[in-house]
Amino acid sequence: MDSIDDIASRLRQVVRLVYRRVQTETGEGSPTRSEAAALSWLDERGPMSLRALADLEQVRQQSMSQSVDALQERGWATRSPDPNDRRQVIITLTDAGRVALETGRSVRQAWIVDAMQRLLDDDERAMLARSLDLLERISRADRR
Repeated sequence: MDSIDDIASRLRQVVRLVYRRVQTETGEGSPTRSEAAALSWLDERGPMSLRALADLEQVRQQSMSQSVDALQERGWATRSPDPNDRRQVIITLTDAGRVALETGRSVRQAWIVDAMQRLLDDDERAMLARSLDLLERISRADRR
């Protein structure tokens, strides 16, 4: 039987590989990984300052500004002055941005569904579903 360290190492590697593979499955005109991350935060949290968006993504404000420039060029986000602090800029997701985000998600979802249908039988899909419960529990664990 594998040791807990071996299992943890393999889990970490597999999660990284699945994440990277899912992120590479994008349709034509879909947001890049960094664009999708910014769009997701705007979709989840609503309009926010450039600084808040950079903090959430743990990047420099200058880097986030470049990402927002690209989003704005594609019509997926808008910038407007903060009514409370003219030094700040508020970034807002547009309807086109929401569509782009959902399109990217749909493409990635379709890849996962296709792979599961082609590569896993019914018993394996059920085992994967049970394993997801365990992974969710691990992901919610506090660090001691």
